[in-house]
Amino acid sequence: MPTPADTHEKPADDKEVKSAVEGDRATMDIDARLVSRLIGPKGQNLSSMMDQSGAYLAVKEVSPGVNKVVITGFPDCVAKGRELVETGRQQS
Repeated sequence: MPTPADTHEKPADDKEVKSAVEGDRATMDIDARLVSRLIGPKGQNLSSMMDQSGAYLAVKEVSPGVNKVVITGFPDCVAKGRELVETGRQQS
């Protein structure tokens, strides 16, 4: 039986949290104004979050003003990556 990832369906957005988890991958919406702070100078913040979590993080522009952080890795690494991104969003 195909999974949503196999059929390329977009996960339903949770209006409150605006994140979705698909196994070893998570996506989080991020305001365009916060992207540069999340990435940091020369990518230092993003690199640090990847080192701390063990997950791979990438920022993708979905449409003008709408960006997503894609976090991939082992489930515990993805969870730590989400935590770090959420902390970064709240501090900005």
